[in-house]
Amino acid sequence: MTGDMSDALPMSVGNVNVITTSHRGHSTDEITDMCLEKVIYVGEDLPEPLRQQALAYKESLRTIIHFYINQAKLSERTTMAAEIQSANERGLN
Repeated sequence: MTGDMSDALPMSVGNVNVITTSHRGHSTDEITDMCLEKVIYVGEDLPEPLRQQALAYKESLRTIIHFYINQAKLSERTTMAAEIQSANERGLN
């Protein structure tokens, strides 16, 4: 390669979605939806019996992902509470 642009390889990043919020973080439902969009795609042209099965599977994944995101949030809060308590006990308040 000589370093000029004619030597560059063609690249594509595919579809990019940007999801923002205003004055808050993302909700558990929003994060669940973002995750599902990356994990499973159900095409519009999928034959109907398979489409219904894929949509049902996607909904079962939604329940599982939603549950574990909430568990992670609770765990993070527990960790933060313990760290704050520990800092207070060491006089770092």
